[in-house]
Amino acid sequence: MLEADIDPFCEAAAGLNAALNGVTIAFTDANLLQLGPPNADVILAGDVWYRGPLAEQLMAWLAAARAAGTRVLLGDPGRTFFPTAGVVRLADNAVPTIGELEGAEVMRATVWELD
Repeated sequence: MLEADIDPFCEAAAGLNAALNGVTIAFTDANLLQLGPPNADVILAGDVWYRGPLAEQLMAWLAAARAAGTRVLLGDPGRTFFPTAGVVRLADNAVPTIGELEGAEVMRATVWELD
């Protein structure tokens, strides 16, 4: 599994999360949106719809992956720029948060599939 994020702190956080869950991941801090989508069975994208330009670029990239036959699963807690069309709701979950950061102790996070 490849974890990709341009946030400089993400590699450490992803590594700790993987270790806690007993899985091995590879990490890249390259901006994969500058490349075409990889040949993959599944792409997971989570909580990335908080800026309009990024959301637009990401959705175009994910749509290209979907058109190539990749299953695309999206996780979102209700961010402003999450798409309202072309997605199918799969599951809802209550997720504990840091109240000071999110403004609530628990948020609803939804898993969607790109149609």
